[in-house]
Amino acid sequence: MAAIEIALVEKYNAIVILTDRDGDKKSQRLDNIRRGRDEMGYEYPRSAVGQAVEAFDAWMVVDGNALQAAGATGKQSHTDPETLDGKNDDRDPKVLAMKYLGGSDGLGKKYAAIAAALDIELLDKCCPKGFRPFGKEVKENIAPKLSPDCRN
Repeated sequence: MAAIEIALVEKYNAIVILTDRDGDKKSQRLDNIRRGRDEMGYEYPRSAVGQAVEAFDAWMVVDGNALQAAGATGKQSHTDPETLDGKNDDRDPKVLAMKYLGGSDGLGKKYAAIAAALDIELLDKCCPKGFRPFGKEVKENIAPKLSPDCRN
């Protein structure tokens, strides 16, 4: 759990660990990370651990309004992102994000713009396996430690 050890040394207030599931063989990843966090045996920063189903990019294609805020030309979105398993281009969330956003240039910055505009309730509704438990950990473990002006 090097990330948590670094957070302790650097005196972070909180840490978020997010991984992609990317298929059945890696579905145990989340349990291993949580177990490692919980077994550390010493005080660690507040943390939220989550696993996107199947990939983090799927969360970025849920909200058409947020996509438009990041530069998408149409109101495109995918309302069932947890079915995007990457088995072909039509089911690859990163390919869809690039299609909606006009290419791969600056995808990280575009994802930041999406995250800032994203309807969290919509994401929670559309991603019950991945985002919902992660969002719950953020609300329970991290949000109480934030100053009031950072909670919204």
